[in-house]
Amino acid sequence: MDDLPVGLFILGPFICFKWMTDDIEDDLGAYISDRRCIFIRKNQKQSIAVSTAIHEILHAVFDLMNLKDESKEEDTVSCYEIAIVSILTDPRNKEFLTWAKKNI
Repeated sequence: MDDLPVGLFILGPFICFKWMTDDIEDDLGAYISDRRCIFIRKNQKQSIAVSTAIHEILHAVFDLMNLKDESKEEDTVSCYEIAIVSILTDPRNKEFLTWAKKNI
């Protein structure tokens, strides 16, 4: 599982991806806003790593859009993560995903 992307652009800024070291957090991933970097724990299934990346991307969006209600941030991000992963992985959405990728 060494194929972690270098990063991606979100609303303009570049957000890097790095493998998480054990001294950062106990979570599967973390978005560190002052470093503009998403850290992913390495010892997880690839599908879980992708889901974790999506989860942390949503935290980055929350930060970049200057949303401030931290009490609801985790619940909001978790709900969107589950929905997005469902959309991306459901084979019945192939037509939509092909269309979206072609037209974005």
